[in-house]
Amino acid sequence: MKSDHQIRVRASGFRHNMAAWCEEKSHRIVRSLAEMVELLSATPDLPEDVARRSRVELSHALWNSTKLLSFFRGAEWSTEDARRVMDGGVQGYEQLAVSYGLIPDPAEETRARFAEFTSEALAALDLGRSDGRQAIQALLLGAPKDPRVEQIRDATDDLAMGNTSWEDYVSLLRRLLT
Repeated sequence: MKSDHQIRVRASGFRHNMAAWCEEKSHRIVRSLAEMVELLSATPDLPEDVARRSRVELSHALWNSTKLLSFFRGAEWSTEDARRVMDGGVQGYEQLAVSYGLIPDPAEETRARFAEFTSEALAALDLGRSDGRQAIQALLLGAPKDPRVEQIRDATDDLAMGNTSWEDYVSLLRRLLT
């Protein structure tokens, strides 16, 4: 989370404060290192000494780059920050980025998208069979990943194929969405 402290970075040849640029570059470095962690994990046929040495170097790079990123974000750094990325790859990076306030929490974003989908899908049920089904099919194109959405997708297919009645479809959707 970004604190109220001000960081100024000056370089000859640049008139403005370069702190935001340094923060952005630090952020990209940590993200790239997270990708490298995943690449290393996906390459099981590396000689063991090469894999071990690569993990050590990545760990050192993450240690230092997460320190820089936390400094520019005004966040509290801990050894767990580097370990989180080293152990979790891109997912660990995303957890770190959320904790530093760099990206929104994906789980919260998904909940918000599902709430919006729910509201629009329930409203579409009031349009009647043909218009309602078409509206829900359109909503399903951009729907968040959720097991309930998959059930709605299957039920919508069943409705389109005549395997279920509109009334049963509406009942199922209301049960899933409320």
